[in-house]
Amino acid sequence: MKLAVGFGSLLLVLVVVGGLSYYSLRRVVELSTEAAQKASAAIILRNIESRINDQKAEVRGFLLDSSRQEELERYANNGRILADDLSKLEPLILTEKGKQMLAQLREGSNGYSREMERVIELRRAGKAKEAIDLLYQPQTVALRDQTARAVTALIERAAEIEASTRQEQITAESRAVTLLLIFVIVGLALGFAMAAYIARNITSRVSQMVGMIQAIADNDLSRADIQIRNRDEIGTAGTLLNAMKNNLREIMQSIAGTAEHVASASEEISASERRHRSRARRRTGARLRRGRR
Repeated sequence: MKLAVGFGSLLLVLVVVGGLSYYSLRRVVELSTEAAQKASAAIILRNIESRINDQKAEVRGFLLDSSRQEELERYANNGRILADDLSKLEPLILTEKGKQMLAQLREGSNGYSREMERVIELRRAGKAKEAIDLLYQPQTVALRDQTARAVTALIERAAEIEASTRQEQITAESRAVTLLLIFVIVGLALGFAMAAYIARNITSRVSQMVGMIQAIADNDLSRADIQIRNRDEIGTAGTLLNAMKNNLREIMQSIAGTAEHVASASEEISASERRHRSRARRRTGARLRRGRR
């Protein structure tokens, strides 16, 4: 029973350590994934900022020289990449504040893109002055600034969240390592204590059984019974050993009693034989005396 309890305790400690290890590692993995998502969001936002700045430069280049059609091609390509980046960014923004900031970015970016399209159309129509005026009118500048502020705010927000997530990840890793060390040390201590207790308990009871066997081998059947405190395998063996010793003692006592009875009967037979011989000698002597007369 004690062996079962001991090994059960060790298994319980192992299960607890394993469960905590699994939980801690899963938490670290979750935080690592979250940190990677935040880092990915920050990279996408910097790409968006770069695309918007490139589009500004490409529109200005086209205003300076309408024959530079490659500027418009790059502008259109950057527009497609910008739309794709915004689509990738949307599932990575989880907080309400972040979603509001993303909505402001989309609103500013779409409005600024519409104004840039008007600027390009005016320049194509040969209305360079009107195109430049539209590019620098307050409404266009306000949309440009709104887009820039939204991108900057989102980048700063993403950097803060990324740093916070990284710090939380480091804290979780440190906590996991600390908990694992504590439970490993506690588990080892409990394991050693349980092993020492079980070994001492088994050694003590086995020593009593060995002493009993040695006494039986020396024909000492008067030894007291082994005290049985447990009903496990060793306790059962001790009970059987006590029974064997007691049975042997009873058999020896029975044999000794029988031997006494046999000796007594033999002595009685010898005495009776002596009496018969004495009587026979007396009868023979009497007959001889009568014959002489």
